[in-house]
Amino acid sequence: MIRSGTRRIERRCVFCQQKSSISTSFFQICGHTYCRCAAQTLAALHTFPLRCKACQSNIHIRDIKIIFSNHEQLLLPLLKSSIQHYLTTNPQQDDRVFCPNAECNGLIKLNNGYQTCLTCGQHVCPRCQVIDDELHIEMTCAEVVEEKKRHPFLSKLFSAARKFVKDNWPFDPTVQPIGRIDENPYLRKEYKSLSRFYEGNEILGYSSPPDLAKGFFAYHGSPLDTIDSICQTGFDPKRRSGQVYGRGEYFGVTALISHAYCQKGGSQTGFSQMIIAFIFRCTQVTTKENFCYVVDNPVDWEYTFNLPVLLVTYGQNAVKQPYPFPVEIPYYADKETFWIAPFCWYCQQDNGQFEPYNDIMNELIEKIYEHWKLHDGPSEIETPLLSRYLDDLSQTYKIDFQKNTQTSMKTSCQRAIDRRLVRELPNNRNWSYCNEYDTWVRYEQMVENKIEQAFQLYRFGRGSSTFDIQPSGRPETYQINFLKGKQTSKTTYEIKNIKRE
Repeated sequence: MIRSGTRRIERRCVFCQQKSSISTSFFQICGHTYCRCAAQTLAALHTFPLRCKACQSNIHIRDIKIIFSNHEQLLLPLLKSSIQHYLTTNPQQDDRVFCPNAECNGLIKLNNGYQTCLTCGQHVCPRCQVIDDELHIEMTCAEVVEEKKRHPFLSKLFSAARKFVKDNWPFDPTVQPIGRIDENPYLRKEYKSLSRFYEGNEILGYSSPPDLAKGFFAYHGSPLDTIDSICQTGFDPKRRSGQVYGRGEYFGVTALISHAYCQKGGSQTGFSQMIIAFIFRCTQVTTKENFCYVVDNPVDWEYTFNLPVLLVTYGQNAVKQPYPFPVEIPYYADKETFWIAPFCWYCQQDNGQFEPYNDIMNELIEKIYEHWKLHDGPSEIETPLLSRYLDDLSQTYKIDFQKNTQTSMKTSCQRAIDRRLVRELPNNRNWSYCNEYDTWVRYEQMVENKIEQAFQLYRFGRGSSTFDIQPSGRPETYQINFLKGKQTSKTTYEIKNIKRE
């Protein structure tokens, strides 16, 4: 405090610029004044050495002691940052730095790149401060930064999903221990699972990129041989079968519930794998309390409201399991048609809703229906064994096309069935096939016209789902299949995808 005669002179703090005649001190080196805010301000800056804001003179160690005398909780992190600053800028003295994990005080080698901290056990990079990011396994720090700029949503999504598993995975020995947690690598390569999810985000009217606050994580159990396909393309609505809680894809509210479904189709020796999915909160999602979430994605699979994010490998032998995905995954290229059959068969459930048959049954029923409708075939068929989610027991059914009914051969329970046009088609009539170089090639005009004519006859019930065509001037004959979206050479039996756009 300074007096001039009897007048008190107020002093201005160099940090907060507030005037005060009390609780203000002088820096010993430069003489500028500071107040009680200095501790909070200097701790937040984390720039070294600590300097006066007005003249950039170093702050004396005695001043630092006074400033932080009542702020030990601020001083300790600041001291750690100061030591980290020294170690990073003087690697010739000691090639060690603190682990980037804020809760860890362990030291790691600066020049070892992405590594495992022996103190906390997490995978970390001392240079770019990444923690448990699989991108860094095969990428440099600069490449990781560029990739995160390309997909900012995915980095946040993977981090949040890992935290979800860490906070919510049960200690029950049935699902312990966790051997490894892997990100879905197809998402960063922009496969259909991601593009469909982004379309769903747009359909809901949400801003882009998606907001994690508008959804939640859940568990999905599936046989081992289906996991890679799900991670690539998403959860296929056409593979639904007799769902007791309504139409949609099912996700467990706990890992223990989904664990039972991981075993369907045969269990592995000593380990299981479970998908962690992100689900939008929307009217298309319903909840069966304490059991599952049901996500009603559109049957045409144009967009989805859920996304396969992580794969958790767990069980007694889980630690020994290798990386579950291909090591080299190219960026997605539209090599497949993702053909949607023009018609889909539905069966009425107990709740009155109609559910689609799976792809195999849809094709079988459609071919026999066609044989009955066009070629005086039998009006009734007996299906192969079908499994329902309700009881996991296989049954056979009798399909009656004249009555449009399905009857259980075991219980005699009868349900209505219906054949529906999947969607309205665009007016353009361009037909293409995918050649041996994975390039789409448009058919010659004459061939294209014949394919379109046959397709329209099939759509309006006056023609078959398959027809043969021989391009002018060529010896080969090809079968076009509108159910599968395929072209098959009747000479070499080579199969190629086709599409209409």
